[in-house]
Amino acid sequence: MRRDADCGRGVVVAVARKCGSTTTSNVYCRDVDNSGNGDGEPFQLIKFKNRSFWTNEEVTNERLKVGSLLNCQTVSGEQSKLDGKQFIETIGVKPQDVTQLLFDLQDYESVYRGLEWAHGYVNLKVHRFFRAFLDKNELIEKLYTKLHEAHARIYFIGIRACTIKNERVALETMDGELLDMPLNCRENLVLSTAPVQLQLKRPGEVGNDDVGGVAVVKYEACKFTCEGLILRYKPLVISRDEEPVQIKNGCGKVIPVSRCHCVLFDTGNDAATGISRELLLELNLQPYRNKKREVKLAGGRLGQFEMVEIELVIRGHHFNVCALIDAPAEGTDLLVGMDIIRQLYDLGYTIGE
Repeated sequence: MRRDADCGRGVVVAVARKCGSTTTSNVYCRDVDNSGNGDGEPFQLIKFKNRSFWTNEEVTNERLKVGSLLNCQTVSGEQSKLDGKQFIETIGVKPQDVTQLLFDLQDYESVYRGLEWAHGYVNLKVHRFFRAFLDKNELIEKLYTKLHEAHARIYFIGIRACTIKNERVALETMDGELLDMPLNCRENLVLSTAPVQLQLKRPGEVGNDDVGGVAVVKYEACKFTCEGLILRYKPLVISRDEEPVQIKNGCGKVIPVSRCHCVLFDTGNDAATGISRELLLELNLQPYRNKKREVKLAGGRLGQFEMVEIELVIRGHHFNVCALIDAPAEGTDLLVGMDIIRQLYDLGYTIGE
């Protein structure tokens, strides 16, 4: 394929199933410069001049996944009726991680605070407020007609909350819009009938104006769909040493375990969840009086430990356990054991890296 001034580099930001297909996908990218810094709005990566979608085998063979870097070229209207850029080749370098992708999206030049801001109108069929009035208000019908006539577009939408259920996603945008739309994102598609609350950031980690997560939203044929979710944490994968955890303090208030305290999920800890005395005192929690438990910890260490009742909140789920005081090794403040991990397994979660 000829390379010219219209050629450039891109990074994959989403791989989505095409119209519910199990065998074909749509791939979405963003421009990057020679240093790998992202720029501009998302675009669809075209496989051939007259075919925008990819077979799943083609996606696998070209090693396309979120973060993959590639060469692509602009396709003029004379060459193709499809919008987007045409794939040339994958660049054989280490893919970008989610942290880099989110860092490049921490400005509002490319990321919109809400769907109304991005599109100019609200999609009436996904916006809860307008659903009841769709068939009754002539003005709304006219606005919907304008949406129907609009050109297909793809947006980065900043989100602050996200829940997946029944192959749909409920989003709260940075502007506070409550949206509900089909989810096509292959990386984050969850088939669970029960709601799965996604963790976008550590509680209290960033300000309200910082981007915690980004949805790749596509408008086409009068419909909005979520084609991708750029998130630090996977929907049903608990990070072993980076998972945001909240805990109830002695005043009965649920607060985040601060980043200066180390939290570990240990599948080898069959004894009990443990808490450091430093964190215990900081939370103003009171241990049981004159009550100790003899426990053999991983590695063979045997000891008697005071106990305290704690309540943890992980991914919106509450867990009450009796924790062993000073059981975690030095440098760890909260050691989540199998007493909680088994309950997470029952909810469909796994423990990742």
